[in-house]
Amino acid sequence: MNEPIAIPSIVSARWQEALARPSIGRWRSLAQMLASMVVNASVYTPGSPIVGDLRTLAHVAHTHMLSLQPELEEAAA
Repeated sequence: MNEPIAIPSIVSARWQEALARPSIGRWRSLAQMLASMVVNASVYTPGSPIVGDLRTLAHVAHTHMLSLQPELEEAAA
């Protein structure tokens, strides 16, 4: 059985803020923070399940950021 994901409180707070008031900047900042946590966790706790959990959250945050970007045709107009 999988253990529940241990999400750091700063991530949870920033995630809730980004959901409540979505913007490219909020999701980008969150994705960058999570990516940094992935690197640190993989160095200091290699093989820990938190590394995969943080990587997944970083990917989802990045996907949210990309979904808020204007389409190329809209940007050119």
